[in-house]
Amino acid sequence: MLARQHSQLSEPGLSELIVPAWQETTAELTMPMLAHLSHQSGNRWLTWIGSKLPSKTELDAYGFNQRTLRLMRSKDDAENLWMMWETLNTGTSAFVVAFFDDKNCRIHRQERSHLEQACYSGNARALLIQQPSTS
Repeated sequence: MLARQHSQLSEPGLSELIVPAWQETTAELTMPMLAHLSHQSGNRWLTWIGSKLPSKTELDAYGFNQRTLRLMRSKDDAENLWMMWETLNTGTSAFVVAFFDDKNCRIHRQERSHLEQACYSGNARALLIQQPSTS
């Protein structure tokens, strides 16, 4: 059995995390994981997309590698999807993370499928972080 090198990306694909809202407990769960990934991206980006982005102070507190971190501010959740697809498809990011603020935002099966295809096209991993729907 071949051992996987620590710095290599795992299989491309899309993951999803449902959280009640971006709260302190959410940050305690996700920020260390994302900080770790920022050190595993090699010569590609960890791209964070959202209408609300963490401050440099927050990023420093969790130990992010800011040389490989790219923050992209969006206007809304619809723009998140487009930016996420575009970023994944280009192949310049090893990891793409997007936080969807709107509880009423629905990411449909077809949109997920397009994002997953973009993950494979760009040899990247993606994480959707969203709130549970209210309906």
